[in-house]
Amino acid sequence: MSAKIEHKIINGVECKWCGSCKRWLPLSEFSKDKKRWDGLRDQCKQCRKQYYENNKEKKKQYRKQYRKNKREIIKQKFGDICYICGKRLFKKKGDFALHHATYESYLKNPLRPTRWNIPQLEKIDKEDFLLLCPTCHKLVHIFLNFQRWRRPCDFYCIIEKLIKLRKNGKLNWHHGEKK
Repeated sequence: MSAKIEHKIINGVECKWCGSCKRWLPLSEFSKDKKRWDGLRDQCKQCRKQYYENNKEKKKQYRKQYRKNKREIIKQKFGDICYICGKRLFKKKGDFALHHATYESYLKNPLRPTRWNIPQLEKIDKEDFLLLCPTCHKLVHIFLNFQRWRRPCDFYCIIEKLIKLRKNGKLNWHHGEKK
């Protein structure tokens, strides 16, 4: 953590020290950051821009590898097949969703699992979530909303109905397959 350097008034303008370019610059040259003592970043906008330009490819590769690691953890815990329709997942980015199996699992883990970091993903209990393709995930939410309006039906009741539709051959349409 960097040392707190007080602002200076230079030629009637309040200035802040940039830790990267080692210059005093007007406060308008710094982006906001609520976590800092003065509400401003330690680097000026120009230095931050230069940093991102110099490290763009490195950051891109890091994010790509991080996403891949998260997908592998999910694949190890839940397999690679949609719980409802049986479609093979993980062929491309964003082709899967984890859905809370019960309201209790939602209370225990309220955020979207795909937004979690790796340590959080490693801790989740397999019984708390179902691995679904995006289409089945939408169908589950449509059925949940419809059933709440029509009559109470729990989550597993909806899953059973969707699996029954799949077995009867009425759920193939949503993956581009012919009836």
